[in-house]
Amino acid sequence: MWRTNFTEYVLLLGILFFRLQNLTAMPLFWDEGYHVNNARQIIFGESYFGAMSVARWFNTVLLALFQPLGVETPWLIRASTVLFTLVSVASCVAIGRWVATRVAAGRLGFVLPRFQSPQLNGKLIGLLALFFYGIMPFAFFYDRQAMSDPIMAMFGSLGIVFLIRPLNPKDLLNSIFDGLCFALAVLTKFAGILYAPLPLLAAILFYKKNRNAIRDVTVTYSVFTFLLGFVFAIASREIGSPFGSSSDWCHSPQCQGQFNFSQSAQLVLNNTRLYFESVQYFYTYPLWLLAIVGALANRKTLFLSIPAFLLGIPYIFIADLFPPRYLTFTLVPISVLASFGLIKLMGWMAHAIKGSIKAHSFLNGVAVTVVAVPALWGTFQLVRFPSFADYLPPFERVQYSLGWGGTLARLSIVNDLLPEQRAKGKTIHLLVTPSRHLPFYASWNEMDLYDESSSQQGKVMAWLLNDDPIYIAQDLPIYPLPQNPHGLIIERVKTYADPFEGKPLVDLWRVTGTTDEVTQRLSRAIFGDPQGLAKEYEAASSWITGESPVWAYPPHQASMLRGRVSVYPVANSYPVNFDLVESQLSQRIPQNDLWVMLWNETKGDPTRRVERWLDQKVFLAEEKWFGALRVLHYYVGVSSPTPLNVVYGDVAKLESVSISASPVRVELHWRALNTTQASYKIFAHVLDAQGQLVTQRDNIPQNGFAPTDTWKRDQIIVDRFALPQNLSSGIYIIKVGLYDPLTNERVLTADNFDSIEISRFTIP
Repeated sequence: MWRTNFTEYVLLLGILFFRLQNLTAMPLFWDEGYHVNNARQIIFGESYFGAMSVARWFNTVLLALFQPLGVETPWLIRASTVLFTLVSVASCVAIGRWVATRVAAGRLGFVLPRFQSPQLNGKLIGLLALFFYGIMPFAFFYDRQAMSDPIMAMFGSLGIVFLIRPLNPKDLLNSIFDGLCFALAVLTKFAGILYAPLPLLAAILFYKKNRNAIRDVTVTYSVFTFLLGFVFAIASREIGSPFGSSSDWCHSPQCQGQFNFSQSAQLVLNNTRLYFESVQYFYTYPLWLLAIVGALANRKTLFLSIPAFLLGIPYIFIADLFPPRYLTFTLVPISVLASFGLIKLMGWMAHAIKGSIKAHSFLNGVAVTVVAVPALWGTFQLVRFPSFADYLPPFERVQYSLGWGGTLARLSIVNDLLPEQRAKGKTIHLLVTPSRHLPFYASWNEMDLYDESSSQQGKVMAWLLNDDPIYIAQDLPIYPLPQNPHGLIIERVKTYADPFEGKPLVDLWRVTGTTDEVTQRLSRAIFGDPQGLAKEYEAASSWITGESPVWAYPPHQASMLRGRVSVYPVANSYPVNFDLVESQLSQRIPQNDLWVMLWNETKGDPTRRVERWLDQKVFLAEEKWFGALRVLHYYVGVSSPTPLNVVYGDVAKLESVSISASPVRVELHWRALNTTQASYKIFAHVLDAQGQLVTQRDNIPQNGFAPTDTWKRDQIIVDRFALPQNLSSGIYIIKVGLYDPLTNERVLTADNFDSIEISRFTIP
């Protein structure tokens, strides 16, 4: 089997491969987003027949099988359609072989000597039909769109395959499958009702002398009617009228019951023009003309001309602004007819032009090239420029480029948010302004419809407390946002525009902060209400001296300090971006000193980033607790370092020291020599001229943020501190060293000293 059908398999794989490329380069059509939304309703059990209101249904059931729930939905739904339409591709082979059963073997053999039997004739016609379908721009374009039309065409083509199989008095399966396929075509799209006459016409054309014909036609229509009636009965219980009002899915004057001869005539003329534009751009004239030639050959090809040409006529008379996608059901029969027409052309050339077999083979190759090149060029254009917008009629172009409001824009928003969600591992919430285009956000589960209710503000507060990123998608220009929606500070991230005309469609805003009112509410929710610490704040304010600023974290403490000290609320916005906070603090460091007031800070800053940053920039001089409040006093500035290179055992080397006076600020530069299991403290003793201890500082390096048991070999650690300003006049000496707080043993230097003098200074 593989050897005899190898060429067909290669063509099928090639068709599949090229159709899966650049699937999402084209904006989603409005119907595609609508079908995704209905498929999701089926998955979640919300509604099983929602799409029937617009005369479609079964294609959404098939889409639901593929679980289109994530942001990969656009590719997934189109790839599933490509897989389903492979059935249509394979139908070309089956129908082509059926058509070829009455082709004279000798005549075809004169054209191509290898093909000298009906079986090989059918193989050639089926192979050519498969090739033509694969290269036809029409098939390449619309088989890659997740709409109902290609799925309806798939069931219709499969129904024709069962319909043309020989009648067998002992086998009714063909008739049963035939009725089943045509019923599913109707359930996929109501336009599939156009297939309904085919079983009767086939019986009249081919089997009128066969006593089993009436039986088989009866079985086909019985299955067809039963399945439609069964589904419609179930659907009626959920949605009422199975297909809703015709005005929901057909907008022409005829559908509205407002017949006007001149208006209808103009509609027919426009649709006829659009049809021939489709012939030019999507079928290509060589293929279409060959199909007409093939249709006039015999009863079989005449029968195929019904779905190839005649079933499109009702669309021309009834449809409003006849879209090319309505003709997808014609692709299989036209491919077969074009293949048969080309074989007829080859036969005519073989008899009309005398010459050798090589000459005839050359002419046949020229004929295939003339037919294939326009189609290949059109398909190449689709591969190279997937949007293909210039080849779409205006009505179709509008629905693809805008999707009735911006399919590409909304899907691009979802796709742009995905990398951030994967990188941060956090839920990203998307608020969407009220829009009729919500199906295009269907692949983003964390989507809420924006409103200004207090309940939604409560949701937003919870997201902020969880430190979740929040975005707002604003439809343009129909829905202006307030300056601070829900008390949020927002910045525009990107404007998404019409991909063809450049018209702005949607603005995407990122929440970067909160107003003071919302910040106060969130801070109280996280840290508590500072009103209960009024006495502590009063005492702390009295201890703070000078005019230096007080940095308050959490920020809502500022309300308790205003009027007493100069206060700056740290991280006064949510969600807190500590990188931004550090940048803001760097710009506010005063020249001399500053005070920091902390309270329950680890509830909002569990890694103590604010205090860690301060320890790396300024010099801690003193610290005092007032109940639950902690007040820290820092000094600013340092001089150039002085080299020392003192080695303390195998633990560390004190490479240099920087000391500034008034007040005294010390900066020690350590280099780790090895890793150690012990957590040593650094001591700094201040001695007077007589060698008496005046004051001291014993602390884990960097005020506890860099313990020695975390040091890595050759790591540089900078330890900063300041001395209090209450030293009296005199000469002072500073000695530093390391000791183990568990044993109180000091680490000796290479010269066996337990401390070294790093500075001698005088206070006048």
